[in-house]
Order: sequence, then structure tokens, then C-alpha cells
Amino acid sequence: MQPSAVRLLVVLDESELGLHAATMAAALAARLGGEITLHVVIPLEHIDARSAPSAMQALGQHQESCRQRAAEWFARAHALCQPFDVATRTVMTMDEDPCAAVLRIADEQGCGLIVVGSQGRGTMARVLNGSLVADLVRLSHLPLLVCREDMKVGWLAGAIATA
Repeated sequence: MQPSAVRLLVVLDESELGLHAATMAAALAARLGGEITLHVVIPLEHIDARSAPSAMQALGQHQESCRQRAAEWFARAHALCQPFDVATRTVMTMDEDPCAAVLRIADEQGCGLIVVGSQGRGTMARVLNGSLVADLVRLSHLPLLVCREDMKVGWLAGAIATA
């Protein structure tokens, strides 16, 4: 029986570090013959509305805005992954605890590794960067690759080659 491809889940936020994590994951997936799932967690912001119909309209507008922003980041991450020739898929979740969402999507996608940046600076990153890495370290049953800004793709490939 042929072993299934290794799947990596990349937590992608609105930051350059999130894109760097995607690049690191692509290098690793290429080396291992794996695939990548890019995951964006969108927090559901407080919506000020005076009635249920206006709340539903505001929620719909918020969701559409988030989908558009996520699509832009997915496109940027796909472009960075393309030179590594790895299969990528995308998943966006909303209105969830970021750690619980990441772990649920990792399980649903059959991922064997979670890749995350160690800091973030964008809108979504403010929600993700506070304690997400610490929560994942504490709660994840999967291994984590925590990417720092100064981590180089060449180092990762070398580490895998010697393992």
C-alpha cells in the first residue's frame, strides 16, 4: 500500500511572517513529497446593529470583506509556494477560537504538521499572535514548526537532508 502524502497546515495571517511560514512549509513539503493546506482564521468582530435584519446585513458585509482579504493573502501565499511545485489548498474559518480552529482544520485535512509564524502584525495577526503559538504547543497532538523571521529555507532543507 502506497503511503499517503504528508500534509502540512500553514496558519496564514495578514503578515509577512505568515507568508514566510508558507514559504518554509512549501520547502518542507517539496522535500517530503507533501501537500499544504493554507488556513486563515478570521475573527468575528463585534457588529453594532439595532435590529436583527441590520445585524444580518452587517454580518454579511463583514464576511464578504474578510473573504476578499483572505483571497488576497491566499493568492500571495500560492505565488510563494508555486516555485516548490507542491499542491496547495485553502481553508478559511470565521468566528472561532484560533487555536481550536487550527486544531480542528488540521484534523479534518489529515495534516501531520502545523506550521506557524512566531509573531504577527496585521489585523488578523493581532488575534492570532497573542497566545496562539503557546496554545498550540500546549494543546496540539501534532508536531509544530514555529517559523521565525530569520529562519532560512536553505537551513530547513539542510536539516531535513541530514535527518
